[in-house]
Amino acid sequence: MLMQKYPMVDDLIPVARRRIPKFAFDYLDGGAGRETLLTRNEAIFDDVQLTPRYLRDVSSVKLSKSLLGQDYDLPFGVAPVGLAGIIWPGAEKHMAQAARKAGIPFTLSTVATFSLEEIARYVGPRGWFQLYTPHDDHMKLDLIRRAREAEFEVLVVTVDVPGPARRERTLRSGLTLPPRITLYNVLNTAFCPAYVLSLLSEGMPQFQNLLPYLKDQTGLENVSTFIGKQLGRQLSNDDFSEIRDLWPGKLIVKGLLHPEDVENVVNLGADGVLISNHGGRQSDSSPTSLQMLPAIRRQIGRRAAILIDSGIRSGLDVVRALASGADFVMLGRAFYYGVAALGARGPNHVVDILREELEQSLRQIGCTDVEDLDQSWLTAPPAHRDKQNCRPELDSRS
Repeated sequence: MLMQKYPMVDDLIPVARRRIPKFAFDYLDGGAGRETLLTRNEAIFDDVQLTPRYLRDVSSVKLSKSLLGQDYDLPFGVAPVGLAGIIWPGAEKHMAQAARKAGIPFTLSTVATFSLEEIARYVGPRGWFQLYTPHDDHMKLDLIRRAREAEFEVLVVTVDVPGPARRERTLRSGLTLPPRITLYNVLNTAFCPAYVLSLLSEGMPQFQNLLPYLKDQTGLENVSTFIGKQLGRQLSNDDFSEIRDLWPGKLIVKGLLHPEDVENVVNLGADGVLISNHGGRQSDSSPTSLQMLPAIRRQIGRRAAILIDSGIRSGLDVVRALASGADFVMLGRAFYYGVAALGARGPNHVVDILREELEQSLRQIGCTDVEDLDQSWLTAPPAHRDKQNCRPELDSRS
């Protein structure tokens, strides 16, 4: 019944808008500046065309993908989203449980509303931890130690937050981080009964990973000041090399867009890079991740894994990303639209949507294994048109 009612991720968005407070939806759905990058992030995938191959047996399609020595049941995972408990109380727990069931990675943010130790019990062996490197070295060392002892599989070091972003839609909604209890937000929340019930069950969202470092600092203002001072450290090569030495497992760098920056971290020991513009939440002027993917692949070849996020909304988009050169795909908003719209059932339903779309898309193009997706499936872009006679030149394969 869910698939009949909500067969696409986009079908969940209006439901999420109605079901959660406006400040929560704007936090999930909004971006930086005029939000033109949000539109570009999605639109660029529509321009990727795949040439189908026929007279092939597509009765069986393999969806599993190998990444960094681990096999995943599907070629995508859940990207980190900070303070997800604002979007839906208990969101990270529901997300981790769905990821474990689906055999895909779930990435917990440093600024999550569940602790590393608690999420480790839900996510099992496919947990990833996203590190916002703090200024305090003791705090940095301890977060890495905790992730290691909780047996998280991959450390994802985020580097694209050199300072706080200006998200005008969020400002207009009155959301502050950490959240303050205002009359406007209380009234806004009161019209969302399911959200209120979940909030009563899970409690007021807090930065659970950071609570051990607050010591005697209490009150929302002090917490906000602490986070503002600690997070957003601009890493140097030496900083990154130290993190690499401290972390014994696989390490991915998130947020790079320039091929030379990717080359640099690979030379410093990164096992993979997650090409990302932070979902359009940091700067409205950045290029799209898919736009930069080919150049980055040319720069590093197969020396490190390349993952991609930002703007992916369907199983077909996953196929397009893999055919364009990515090794793996991460989705953030798509999963959180699901939990906002359907609560605990939402992440499982999003997995089901993406899995069905992915399998159907592979069958339609005649591909029986996601591991076989590469640029040979791409249709060459239209050749340059002569403006005088509007006659297209002959197409050529790229």
